[in-house]
Amino acid sequence: RPAERAPWWLSLAGLLMALVAAVNIDAPVFVVAMIFLGATVAYARWRVPSPGTDTIFTSILFRIERGAALTLRSARMSRKNWQPTVLAIGTHPLDKRPLTKFLDWIGARHGLVNLCHVIPVDGDFQAALDIRRHAMGRMQDYITTRKSHLIPDVIVTRNLPSSILDKVQSGGYHANTVMFATEAGKVDDVAHLTPIYRDLLLVNKNFLFLRFGHRLFGNRRQIHIWWSKPENGQLMVILSYILLCQRDWKDAQVTICYIADDDDAEEKERYLTDLIEQSRFQMGSLLYRRFSFDPDKGIYRTIGENSTDADLVFLGLPENVDLVEYLQRWDSLKVDALFVRSNGEADLSA
Repeated sequence: RPAERAPWWLSLAGLLMALVAAVNIDAPVFVVAMIFLGATVAYARWRVPSPGTDTIFTSILFRIERGAALTLRSARMSRKNWQPTVLAIGTHPLDKRPLTKFLDWIGARHGLVNLCHVIPVDGDFQAALDIRRHAMGRMQDYITTRKSHLIPDVIVTRNLPSSILDKVQSGGYHANTVMFATEAGKVDDVAHLTPIYRDLLLVNKNFLFLRFGHRLFGNRRQIHIWWSKPENGQLMVILSYILLCQRDWKDAQVTICYIADDDDAEEKERYLTDLIEQSRFQMGSLLYRRFSFDPDKGIYRTIGENSTDADLVFLGLPENVDLVEYLQRWDSLKVDALFVRSNGEADLSA
């Protein structure tokens, strides 16, 4: 994360200067080299039958992917270079939903996103495979039409909780983050996650849960981060920074909200300010807001009343809870919300 960013025209100027330098060092050799290179390519195209440009590049990309997979099989991403590799799982068709829009923002420039549709089956497995084929084609058409960066996948299963756990452990393109989603008012649709929620956290991946449907991210101008655990808060900041890098969110304002007593308020804000500065993220318009805890209102009402104008709210996700029951406690929060549980690898101070 360089502290300074070079504009595109400066990089282009650097390329042109390099070419000028090559000519100045030895112009005849430069010309001969370019002629030789062009002649070699022309001869290869004439002498060797070509299967087509697409096939050639596909073969080259496969070799690159193979080499990268072999290199990364035992390597771990450093905290300094952490990027989200997301495995998003759902039992409903995931195309044409707000979830895919959010995943596009996360994976557009910085991440890799595997989108997995799980189809439960009780009867004829062959019929389920036909459904899978049609669902896969629909997702691929949707992704191609939108020029999306998502990698689609569809699986059929007779045991939904077990298959989800297996898929999460397999990783899906070295996934470091698992994500689920549901529409507001339909939290019961993810009741199948309740018995395996603790197991999902034990896999040691970041856990994200998107509850959408209230405003469909509104005007994309206000992001509220409710800071609780430092690990969760740091992942929230990184994800919000990734959103700010997208065109849809480029004018958004990020507000870090925290609850603290008067005695601790100044120290808490100093800690947060130093942490963001160490991260070298250019957060643009960043604000801090302190709130005092009101026992009469409680946490849920306090957050609900003070984030009504937000387009997206980041909240922490506790460990020892019934997932559906916990999400239902936030019914008063009429804003799209992303619940975050970090495994600690996303570190702003790295």
